[in-house]
Amino acid sequence: MAQQTNLHALTLAGMEKCLQRLGRSSAGNWRLAGVEVTKGTLADALAPYDGVQTAAVYMVMGELPLTGVMAANPADIEDISKAFTGHSFPRGAHITAAEEVMLTELGNILINVLVNIIINALKRSMLPALPLFVTGDAAALAGTIGAPACPCRLIEARVELTCGGPASELHLFALLPEPIAASLD
Repeated sequence: MAQQTNLHALTLAGMEKCLQRLGRSSAGNWRLAGVEVTKGTLADALAPYDGVQTAAVYMVMGELPLTGVMAANPADIEDISKAFTGHSFPRGAHITAAEEVMLTELGNILINVLVNIIINALKRSMLPALPLFVTGDAAALAGTIGAPACPCRLIEARVELTCGGPASELHLFALLPEPIAASLD
């Protein structure tokens, strides 16, 4: 069961504000479909992608053991690109360089919001990490991304976006070591 914590309230407010701004500056409609704060691992967060090819953008903050990830189904890239840039990137057999750049930029925006919510709550100052792009199933993503030592608090946000067609979803999450997360409750 998800914990209703200060971290939950901060994430909810911060992500809603970000999506309102994103909606004003992009072609799509952006909606926060849900926020959950639970105890979990990187494997827990990636479980929905077990056996599914997934595109992910991630950041690992070196100064603070904090990992932020945005995951997307490659089948949704055409809808995501139209909502974000106003132009559809037609789907091919593989993710193109243009799609990778678009997803990395969108991930940079959304992950930074999620990470900064945590950093601001901790009253810390840090330089942002560079976003990195990876594709694969859950096991491949976990192997590439790595994770902070657990037990961890898993902060998840699901973003739904539309741009004249069916809704697509982005899955954002951050992993924060439990002792640090507990200080924010």
